[in-house]
Amino acid sequence: MSVKQIPRFDFTGDVEEMKDAFRGEAYTVYIDDGEILRLFLISDGKLSIKRSNDYFTWKYDAQEQIIHKNYRDEQVNKGLPEEIRNIQVIRNNFTGELASTLYFNNGMLFVRHFHSNLLFPTYDSNGNMNNENMKKHLGLTEETTNRPIFLVGNIPESIRATKLRELNNGVKEADSELFIHFPYGKDMLEKFDERFEVDVNTQVFADTGKEGLIRIFYKDSFDNLSGIILNALNSPDLEVMKKFKDS
Repeated sequence: MSVKQIPRFDFTGDVEEMKDAFRGEAYTVYIDDGEILRLFLISDGKLSIKRSNDYFTWKYDAQEQIIHKNYRDEQVNKGLPEEIRNIQVIRNNFTGELASTLYFNNGMLFVRHFHSNLLFPTYDSNGNMNNENMKKHLGLTEETTNRPIFLVGNIPESIRATKLRELNNGVKEADSELFIHFPYGKDMLEKFDERFEVDVNTQVFADTGKEGLIRIFYKDSFDNLSGIILNALNSPDLEVMKKFKDS
């Protein structure tokens, strides 16, 4: 007896665009000011961005871009994922100028801000895509000004030692080999230990209030829900520090 196979989904896009297998990694979708859907997807620790103008057809704007420098230390980071994961876009209903992303790397939570108008490729008269400026904005070089901003987490000793050495030697952040912005003083860098461990398997949520403050919610490794208020895009205020002060 033959059994009729019923399709489980209807694919209406371009088969050539089916280049990445979905591996169960977290992804995030938002609608920009032009009512275009933007999909941020992580595979092998690299970011791909797809867009849809009609909710059905999706095209790549950029594929497998490195947006964070990885550091490997098998002893310090044993058991921790060293690639970016669990990406999330910060909700902002008041301005579409920025597309801010949250993600984990090496047991730490970061935010990186991108300019929305630089996250689109251009096309010539023949329809050929050029995304070099977009990839340059997403990438990390010595000239990059929108570097990842450390928010919270257990800083691996190798990264902590490098940053403390740079501070002691007066190395400017633009010349740092870490390609990371640390918005805390030297005393705080020494405090980010196991007490600040985060649950890298739980996706972060965040939105922006009309006053411009970004409110971030994350789960720590002790199953507690905690928050961060991000002021002026790069000045975090940790709720967990208030708990330490009160205890």
